[in-house]
Amino acid sequence: MLANVVRVARLGTVVLLRAYTLEVVVMVSTDHDTTYDDRMIEVRFHPQAWINNYAVDVDAEGPVKFLVPYEDCFDQDGNHMKDNSYESDDLRFHDNAPKWIKNWSGPFSIEILWPKGLGPED
Repeated sequence: MLANVVRVARLGTVVLLRAYTLEVVVMVSTDHDTTYDDRMIEVRFHPQAWINNYAVDVDAEGPVKFLVPYEDCFDQDGNHMKDNSYESDDLRFHDNAPKWIKNWSGPFSIEILWPKGLGPED
């Protein structure tokens, strides 16, 4: 990706133009030999409502999936977070969570979509 940046300096009636080209390379690694700390884990939010004293899934107000860093998916003891736990419930307030999820006032559940080989069962 190339971005051209132009700086203009005006000296009286003389205009000096200096052009710079900046090349930005963004690399995303999908190599399985990378450390887990640079991986992102997908989290799914399940909005619910109370119906006849049961928490029932309802339509979402926006996107229900978001990514969190791998290291944010562990509890205080260093164990993998489990779905629908007090620890995983806090992921709804993660910086990467959509605003509507952070503001959800009803019941909900959180599902951590562990990639094969990274989850608690592996």
